[in-house]
Amino acid sequence: MWLRREWANLMLAGVLVGLMSNALFAAMGPRDLFLLRERRSELEAKRAELQLQQAELETNVNNLRSNDRYLEHLIRTELGYARSDELVYKFTAPADSSDSQDPSRDNGRIKARRSMLAGLTLQLLSEVGLANK
Repeated sequence: MWLRREWANLMLAGVLVGLMSNALFAAMGPRDLFLLRERRSELEAKRAELQLQQAELETNVNNLRSNDRYLEHLIRTELGYARSDELVYKFTAPADSSDSQDPSRDNGRIKARRSMLAGLTLQLLSEVGLANK
C-alpha cells in the first residue's frame, strides 16, 4: 500500500539521481573540467619553456648576423679553423672505459652541427662578399 502512494516520489527521486550522476560523470562535466585545467597548466609551462628557447635562438641568430667576434669564436671552436699565422695544437684525453655514451651518436651530432655552421659561415661570408666564387 505504501508503494502505491509513494511511487511518484520514487520515480522523481530516480530521475533526479540519474540527472545528477549524468551531470557529474558525463562528458563536459566537472571531471573533464578538472582534467582540462591540468592540461592547460601543462601547456602553459611548455609554452614558457619554448618562449625561452626561442629567445635564446633569436639571440644566437642576431649574434651570427652582427657579432663578428662571436662568429669567429664559433668558427674556431666548432670547425677548428685557425688563421694562417697560427699553429693549432690538439690534445686528446685518454679514453675512459667507464664512459657509457655512444661515441658514434656524438660524432653524428658534431658532424651535423659543423655542417650547419659551415653553411651559415658561407652564407654570411657571401653576404659580406668575402666568399670564394
